[in-house]
Amino acid sequence: MSQTLVQRLLRPSRFAWLMALLAENHGRLVRLFDPESLPVGSYRSEVGGDPALRLDVIERCRYTIILRLSHLFSDGECPESVPEAELRLYLDARLCEVVAHHGFLARRAPPAGSVLERKIELNVFLAKWLEFLRDRGHSRQTLEPWLSSPGLAPGRLVACE
Repeated sequence: MSQTLVQRLLRPSRFAWLMALLAENHGRLVRLFDPESLPVGSYRSEVGGDPALRLDVIERCRYTIILRLSHLFSDGECPESVPEAELRLYLDARLCEVVAHHGFLARRAPPAGSVLERKIELNVFLAKWLEFLRDRGHSRQTLEPWLSSPGLAPGRLVACE
């Protein structure tokens, strides 16, 4: 076999790389906030002088948890959640993926590549965001139950059996 063919066979596919990234994101999120221990509801984390972080546990089912993660910026009367990502945590497979988003990522033009490339881009962003949150001091210990203010929609808080 040629050296190029051997290198290509040993290099992981883009899909395998994405699955590894989703597994790493699951580990990052679990170490950071332990979402499996949180009941359905809204939580807030404030550290330093940074904008508050909002974590909503939207839905809990047997094998999945749906979360919404966002920073809360306020200019007085008009709070804004940016960026915001809806995440699906697969409890059995130990994966975490971005399933919806808006804010910074939504303002960017979609890439010319495939759906797979977009999923990679979104989940790389999530990995960097989770590392940023860890570095800034956010953790399970900084999360407090929180009732949303009138300017922010509470989301579709649902618990499944």
